[in-house]
Amino acid sequence: MNTVVHDITVRHQKFSFDGLKKYYFSKNPFLTHYLSVLSLTFPEGERMFVHSVRAVRDRITDPILQKEVSAFIGQEAIHGNVHEAFNTYVQKNLGVKTQKYQKEIFNQIKQAKEKIPKKHLLAMTCGFEHLTAILGEHMLTHPEEFDDLDPIVRPMWFWHALEETEHKAVAFDVYQHVYHDEETRLRMMKIITRIFIARILMMTVMISLKDKNARFNVRKNAIAMKRLGSIVRSITPAYKAYFSPTFHPNDRDTTALTKAWRERLFPSGNEQMTAIYDKTS
Repeated sequence: MNTVVHDITVRHQKFSFDGLKKYYFSKNPFLTHYLSVLSLTFPEGERMFVHSVRAVRDRITDPILQKEVSAFIGQEAIHGNVHEAFNTYVQKNLGVKTQKYQKEIFNQIKQAKEKIPKKHLLAMTCGFEHLTAILGEHMLTHPEEFDDLDPIVRPMWFWHALEETEHKAVAFDVYQHVYHDEETRLRMMKIITRIFIARILMMTVMISLKDKNARFNVRKNAIAMKRLGSIVRSITPAYKAYFSPTFHPNDRDTTALTKAWRERLFPSGNEQMTAIYDKTS
């Protein structure tokens, strides 16, 4: 198990979304709905991740890993709260009705926490954490792809991407420390990948079908699918690396990347974001 102490900082972030445009990502309805649906999964998803790690925390004997678990729990808890506030804003102010899907997500995760064995739930968390980490790394590595993300909401996504990259190895290290069962870990990754992609796309399509600006805009929908496909192709090698028998999240060294983004987002060294990320900065 990795015994290096990583820089995982719990930052008590709050954001204001006042003035956010309805189509805040590239003025594209489908891309915007896709990002809103992704955010919709975070509050309960992050809480499930915390639950899965806490469930086996009493079996962790490594004090370094215990310290990283505390930071992981802190970051994930704040992510859930921030995205809950964002989701509420989208529902109330942008006219996007997602309550039905939010309830479905809550019920599904509630059942998962109650019925899925601890080992399998933690293995699922490892898989989800890898997905969010490689997506976060892509965002930090290619910020120009998100220049057309509304500056009101851009800081939230880059802050989240940074912290997912910072704590990418914690759940994996906990799983290896407690179980070290590769067959289960890999099987759960295959399952959640299929479920996650299907659910995200299904919810995005359903919301888009209720939005006349998305439903009848073939050109913008085609642009959206092309952009999403480009991201998928970009992260595919990192995704496949998860299935290597020698895989560890820190095989992809993102130390310099996270250091650069910490300095960009938090130049004073404080926990609060003191400089809002802007594409021109």
